[in-house]
Amino acid sequence: MEANGTIKSGTGFTVDHDVNNTPGVYMIRFDEGFNDVPAVTVTVVNQDYIPCKWWCDIMIAKLTESECEVVAVQDDDKTKQETDFTFIAFGPDG
Repeated sequence: MEANGTIKSGTGFTVDHDVNNTPGVYMIRFDEGFNDVPAVTVTVVNQDYIPCKWWCDIMIAKLTESECEVVAVQDDDKTKQETDFTFIAFGPDG
């Protein structure tokens, strides 16, 4: 994922960027939901080229069978901040 919400690669999902007009919040919606809550990991990429001043932390704020809310924050002051990231979701098929 690019910081602006553009999908760099992958299929089977859409992304809403700046959820509730809040930078750094991304809602990933799976095209076909899972039968149960999937396992999801997120990782910040290109740390030298992202808008964060220092380092970013990234976390999953909400996870259901059909969507995953990802939030990125600056490590120093915890303000929400856009960043490039990758994710993997896997679980029982929907």
